[in-house]
Amino acid sequence: MKTNYGSFFRKLRLDKNISISSLADEFISKGMISKFERDESEISVSRFFHLLDKIHVRAAEFDLAKNMFNPTGFESLLRKIQMYVIEENYGKLEKLAMIEFTSWQKSKDSYSYLNFIMVTAIINGHKKKEISQEDLDFLTNYLFKCENWGLYELTLYTNSISVLPINTILVFSKSLPQKILLLKDSASILDTAINAIINTLILCIEHDKVEEGLFFIKVLDDFPLSEVMLFERMLFHVYKGIFFAKFTDKKQYGEKLIQDSLLILKLANCNNLYDILLEDSNRLLFNI
Repeated sequence: MKTNYGSFFRKLRLDKNISISSLADEFISKGMISKFERDESEISVSRFFHLLDKIHVRAAEFDLAKNMFNPTGFESLLRKIQMYVIEENYGKLEKLAMIEFTSWQKSKDSYSYLNFIMVTAIINGHKKKEISQEDLDFLTNYLFKCENWGLYELTLYTNSISVLPINTILVFSKSLPQKILLLKDSASILDTAINAIINTLILCIEHDKVEEGLFFIKVLDDFPLSEVMLFERMLFHVYKGIFFAKFTDKKQYGEKLIQDSLLILKLANCNNLYDILLEDSNRLLFNI
């Protein structure tokens, strides 16, 4: 891990009055911990999480504390994107994309290039914006090479899904439960992964991918969707209902799922969202 995580880990360890000796075990030696804390050597991701577990600090807490409770550069970028999308200000989104592209040209930082591709993909979802094959190859190669996905990879994938080929999407989404295994306890990771799989289910309906659609329905049925994730549960039930009504002999069951889910929005006075999902239901079911 080529970071100064070691010296900050040392600060947290000392704040908790925990000795290096008490952390050393058959998985990581006292010498390895000492060198890591002096930022003299790297340790594997699995050993880093092992150490965090031993001092009872979650990865998200470590990252937040390390950044002095300020948003990271990527979080600031996401906030700007969200604001410009809500404002439908595509001019500012294009300027944001160019800032990331210029940063990549100067520093050759691959993350700036990935950010540029992601912002361009978001623009593409609302306003036609060409994405080159070179850009798509760079994005997919990066995602394929990442064995474990964190919030960055998930956010990158979810926001770029509209420009990826359907078969590539199916491969990535099928592997999501394994890719987020290390960070599955993070609420933000789980929420983003669930939304990515729901988006994949929608694409399965659009492309008549029945077998794959059933797979993702089972994945979502098995996910621990808590009661506080009411919106995600409702959204899943709408598209699960559309799938069953369109592709199976359980048409009445599917229609009831759609009606019950939309009724929740009606009762909550979420009229704009109700209209959007009703229109999408008609589009997918009846090509209206």
